[in-house]
Amino acid sequence: MQIERPSLLFLCLSFLLVQSCMFQLSQSTFSNFTDRLALITFKSNLSSSPNQTVLAANWSTATNFCNWIGVSCSRRRQRVTALDLSYMASKAAFLLTLLQKIELSTNHLVGAIPSTLGNISSLEYLNLQFNSLTGPLPFAIFNISSLTKIGLTENQILGTLPMDLCSHCPKLQELNLTDNKFSGRLPSQMNYCTELVVLSLSYNKFDGTIPKGYGSLEKLKYLVRGGNNLTGNIPPTISNLSRLVEFGIEINNIKGSIPSDLWRLPNLYKLNFGSNDLIGAIPQSLFNSSSLRQLLLTNNSFYGNLPFDNGLSCPNIEYVVFGMNQFSGRIPSCLSNCSKLSIVDFHTNLLSGPIPTSLGRLKNLEEIYLNNNQLIAEPEDQELNFLSSLSNCRYLKMLSISKNPLDITLPRSIGNFSDYLKSIVASETQIKGHIPMEIGSLKGLNWLHLSSNNLTGSIPSTIGGLESLQRLYLDINKIEGFTPEGVCQLKNIGELDLSTNKISGSIPNCMSNLSHLQYLNLSVNRLESSLPLNLWSLEYLRVWTFH
Repeated sequence: MQIERPSLLFLCLSFLLVQSCMFQLSQSTFSNFTDRLALITFKSNLSSSPNQTVLAANWSTATNFCNWIGVSCSRRRQRVTALDLSYMASKAAFLLTLLQKIELSTNHLVGAIPSTLGNISSLEYLNLQFNSLTGPLPFAIFNISSLTKIGLTENQILGTLPMDLCSHCPKLQELNLTDNKFSGRLPSQMNYCTELVVLSLSYNKFDGTIPKGYGSLEKLKYLVRGGNNLTGNIPPTISNLSRLVEFGIEINNIKGSIPSDLWRLPNLYKLNFGSNDLIGAIPQSLFNSSSLRQLLLTNNSFYGNLPFDNGLSCPNIEYVVFGMNQFSGRIPSCLSNCSKLSIVDFHTNLLSGPIPTSLGRLKNLEEIYLNNNQLIAEPEDQELNFLSSLSNCRYLKMLSISKNPLDITLPRSIGNFSDYLKSIVASETQIKGHIPMEIGSLKGLNWLHLSSNNLTGSIPSTIGGLESLQRLYLDINKIEGFTPEGVCQLKNIGELDLSTNKISGSIPNCMSNLSHLQYLNLSVNRLESSLPLNLWSLEYLRVWTFH
């Protein structure tokens, strides 16, 4: 049976899945005539004799379809709002035994999947992804030997998987169960699923180890198991998967080192090993791979120098995420050879030495995280420091350099950053000197965090040019002078902290125009007046400190 219109497909196939379920239908597109046609089309596509006994007597064009068994309609518009045919689920399954494909993703389906689905012996494709289905997955489904794809991503299905899953579904090519509540051990006999291409079991509650049998799945391209409770080591047999494109085991309890041959897989596009207990050094040869795009190793115990040398080519790498490890040494200037890099994350390591100005040659750079290290600036003209060079990265959105002993001034070239820049996070970096007037050119900036530095001078009058700014933190510095009325132009500001400085004068009355302000801290300054009364009218202001 093939139904082309989405609404008819929904009506025709939902009968299989409504055991203990109610399917809500859209009322916004079609007329009640179309609703009746959809129901009649469903009935006409049932070819066996039980159709006459179950539906024909009641689902008659001689009566209003809103009075048919199992049909509920809206009172005013007489549109179908729900179907409750749970009492017919087993018969419907019997009547559609030749069905090959069920596509019901993103339909707001609720309730449990009926075990009668296992009666459709010809079923090849089952896609129920992005719904709200609950309860256990009936093991009867895995008795359908013709199944090639099972898609249940983003539901609330629980229970275990049968250990002999592959013995009953030898043709299975895709198993997508990500983001559910499955638990228990992973099926150990995966070597029988010789046709498997996609195995996605992330973000469930699976435990135990990664089965060694995965290494025999020659056609496997996507192996993702992140966000579970897996333990043990990475089996060396994974290195046999020559077609592997993505391997993800993030947020588990995997220990040990990465098998050395894994880095040699010729088609590897993405590796995500973040948030485990992995150790060891990363080989330099990894970055000469022409296929590798994303390498995410954050929150482990990897050590040694960053795996980059002067002969590095890294032709296609886009993400290098090494934060929260024990890497040491310098950031090599040859990192700029990785011309397609868009995310560089080295935060919370043991890196030292200068931040190379060559990073400014990364034309595709969008995010850079260097915070929580022991990095310094290159000893040259302060106006030509690494911040000046990074202003050449026209797509840069996030710059995080907090908690490094940089000992720099903010260059006037800071105004050259593009409107893409959303965040500058540079607290506890020993920044000294004045905030340059050019800061007001950063029209797209949302967050400016310069707390706990050695800034002097006054807040520039151009501060009001930061028209998108939502969070401004200048606390714990040596800023003096008056609060400029330019602050009152920050129409989107929600958090403003100017505390622990030497700011004097009065609080501008115009600050009552900051209608989104939620947090205000002006304490430990030299302000001469109390809080203007009109500030009490700010609807969202929840926290304020002035003394």
